Amino acid sequence: MKKIYTFFSILILSTMSLADQNYDVGIGTNYGGLLGGTVSVDLNENTEIFGGLGLTLGDSVESVIGAKFWVNDSIRLTGNYGYNCTVKTISTTTTYKDYYGLNVGAGYSFGGKDSNGVAVDLMLIDSSDCSKAAGSSESSSSVKITAGYRF
Repeated sequence: MKKIYTFFSILILSTMSLADQNYDVGIGTNYGGLLGGTVSVDLNENTEIFGGLGLTLGDSVESVIGAKFWVNDSIRLTGNYGYNCTVKTISTTTTYKDYYGLNVGAGYSFGGKDSNGVAVDLMLIDSSDCSKAAGSSESSSSVKITAGYRF
């Protein structure tokens, strides 16, 4: 995992002076947790990579890395690896454990790719690790909505 973060850090830092950057704040898995923010860097006119940090139910800071492919000025396809869920366990003490996974989805930016505005995504989340930790034997996935504001 550290190699992936190092690779994306070097990639982002090496293209920062040449590429446009966008900033997003919002709620959901695209923003690293329940509430977080991301920095996006354009690779070309239709593709951008992003990394971000967010707060979770377990009072921890989690991360997300991914890419967005813009179909047109408003519609995008998103793939990321990051926070998926938090499972609460109660025994002698109450603990929270955060789980990561691969997420894919599609979204719409009301302001467009290069403008300020609200962005909404419908994400398919692999929540099988969460289900196992919660005591379910079923492998599952779920659909979640993320919403944010793009600067």
